[in-house]
Amino acid sequence: MSELHENPAPTVPLILAAGLVVVSLLGVSWQKWVITPSVQTTPVAREVVQQRTLQFKDADAGGVMVLDAETREVIDLVEAGEGGFLRGTLRGLVRERRMSTAEMGSGFQLTHFSDGTVILTDLATGREIDLRAFGAINADNFLRYLTPTRMVTREGGQDNGS
Repeated sequence: MSELHENPAPTVPLILAAGLVVVSLLGVSWQKWVITPSVQTTPVAREVVQQRTLQFKDADAGGVMVLDAETREVIDLVEAGEGGFLRGTLRGLVRERRMSTAEMGSGFQLTHFSDGTVILTDLATGREIDLRAFGAINADNFLRYLTPTRMVTREGGQDNGS
């Protein structure tokens, strides 16, 4: 005779294990649907505080020029070896542009909202990145490119500092 017939699996431990699985599933279900029912949330209205369209160009010696897309003014020059988060973020967005055959010359819109959210939008692909998700210091690396002259009023119009 085979060994399986001589030593059948013990039924009591198997029944107890199955019971434990059933009790666990019931507990999770109870927690999900009775104790913490799902709550319908409405999106919180947030206002644009500052917004600017930027372009990034390669500079000499491995630097990156940050330009205002409208005025073509150079805002900053990130030297080689600096701005790791900025470079990594742009590298990912440019890679996505190449994969989707999007226009490489399009700008990136940087938006700061009243709730503190900082979004970088690739205008070529529509991809949005919440920079705050990577920490306040990394979001601040981009926030410094917003200027008070680009403040957006509550009505959505531009306030040119006058």
